[in-house]
Amino acid sequence: MRHGLQTDAGIPEGPVAPCTGLAAAESGGTGEAQNALLLKQSASAKAHLILADIPGEIGDFSGRARELDAYLERYPQDRNHKFIEATRDLAKKIASRKASGQ
Repeated sequence: MRHGLQTDAGIPEGPVAPCTGLAAAESGGTGEAQNALLLKQSASAKAHLILADIPGEIGDFSGRARELDAYLERYPQDRNHKFIEATRDLAKKIASRKASGQ
């Protein structure tokens, strides 16, 4: 998903916000990354895709699923809807397995 967000010319704020959030997440500052991207969230629902990567990086798959749900609600006609939906469903499945201790 990162690649699409970073290269999609249709994203109003361009690649700057996603790159800033990812840099903070990769350096271990997931809280900072989420805060930086939450500021952009009102301007672009596509920030949910990056926000979904952040919990995934730390193993919070229910958080990943929540952000993907939020994105799908805002963009029900997204051309990648089926892929994002499948990714969300997999995150929910992993979260469920982790919660049951498997």
